[in-house]
Amino acid sequence: MAITISLSLAQPAPAQTVIVAKTNGDYSTIQGAIDSISDAASDKIYVVSVYPGTYTETVTLKSYVNIIAFDTESTNIIGEVKDNSVACICALKINITNVSPALVLFGGGSTINYEGELTSTGSYGIQSGPSNTIIVKNSTITTEASSRAISVGLQNIILRIENSTINGEINIGANCSNIDVMIKNSILLSSYNACFNSSALSGTIKLDGVTANNTYNDASGDSLTLTRPSTQANILLNNVKATCLHASAEAIGAGSTNTVNISATNCWIDRALGEYVTNTIAPSVFASPNGRGIDVDTNLTY
Repeated sequence: MAITISLSLAQPAPAQTVIVAKTNGDYSTIQGAIDSISDAASDKIYVVSVYPGTYTETVTLKSYVNIIAFDTESTNIIGEVKDNSVACICALKINITNVSPALVLFGGGSTINYEGELTSTGSYGIQSGPSNTIIVKNSTITTEASSRAISVGLQNIILRIENSTINGEINIGANCSNIDVMIKNSILLSSYNACFNSSALSGTIKLDGVTANNTYNDASGDSLTLTRPSTQANILLNNVKATCLHASAEAIGAGSTNTVNISATNCWIDRALGEYVTNTIAPSVFASPNGRGIDVDTNLTY
């Protein structure tokens, strides 16, 4: 059964609006506004409209209460934003900065639409447990060099990233199953571990119109690490450009025990910076040679 997810942050009319502002608002804190709402529902959606300023507070989300900055560029939450381990459905259009993590989702069944600039100076930008849907659009997610910009774990994860720049590793954790990942028209950057690192046991990963560049001058600085031992996820690549800096790193890497289904079209992999180049006709099955990485290229002939 096909799953269709809307990436729109537009609100059904009529929406109830609560104003947060430093002065002359209904509330002076975002959490105060959220706590004042007791009757939000799918047919009665609230918008917490946040006026410009820096709001230093921990924010606990609530279903059907969307947090929308009046001016995203000049509105920032300094602190953790979380679902508090309770399933939550809402949209966030606001900048978030925190030590780590910035956005925490462990509710199991949460659906979060995020748009803005999210910055973590610690280990994680967005951290999610199982059975959540995370949609990131028109955003920049940034973490420190050794950090994971987005980290998801366990089963039944839906991850959508579109028109965004991710500075830091996207990590699909070990033993994840039944994952559904789509990254489209986005830039993946890393200066440490892989730009994208999947250890998923099952599911589908689609990258379409993605540029991935790892500038870490180390053999572990892969661009796309798409498989680990026991991985059976299907990998679909279209219009993907993957590069890495170190001569022994892998533009597209796979563990030596894997057989992974990779369908690749219109992809450009930097041979000089990667290990192996194989011209393919999709779909094809590859086994990583001698534990080294594989590079898939359907455009260039060497």
